[in-house]
Amino acid sequence: MLENRVLLETQRKAHMEVIKHILSITQLEKQYDMLNIVNKKIIEVLRDSKLKLVEAEVVAGGQFPEDEDHRDHLSKLIQNTLLYGDLALRFPTFIHRQYDGKKTTQQLIKWCFDFVTKANITDGTSAEQTLHLASQELNIVDRGDNYQNPFQEEAEIKLSQLVKEEMKKSKKGKKKGPRLSNKKTEL
Repeated sequence: MLENRVLLETQRKAHMEVIKHILSITQLEKQYDMLNIVNKKIIEVLRDSKLKLVEAEVVAGGQFPEDEDHRDHLSKLIQNTLLYGDLALRFPTFIHRQYDGKKTTQQLIKWCFDFVTKANITDGTSAEQTLHLASQELNIVDRGDNYQNPFQEEAEIKLSQLVKEEMKKSKKGKKKGPRLSNKKTEL
């Protein structure tokens, strides 16, 4: 079990590099395109992993699967659920647009969060807090009275900076003042 937690922490470091890369994108449209691609891939992997685990009757918190394929799907489910949680905390505006009002996505994410929580693999790791905070952010569980997304303010500042930069770029392209047309007119 300890080696699984070490592997989980190693994988989380790789996920944080993905998040840092997305945060480093300075064009809002490109950042949203990247987030959209990552979000779609996560949902696809989670849907596939859930299907395989349900078919194999793997129970959260039960005995760790011995079959290599089932362990692989369990690993993918845990890692991608945590990555989705990280994205929900760091890019709440984007994730809520993709999540709120989409019943099938909400049901899938809720199932995955419940499964990972019951699996107890995140206990004692940084992933445990991420899972708990993201569950509140996505309203999977009731938000505590003192709930606050630790990345909310940072995300709002970054978003407003990107919007301002986009507006500056669009204003630079427009020239003010009178213009001559290229049409040739006969007098």
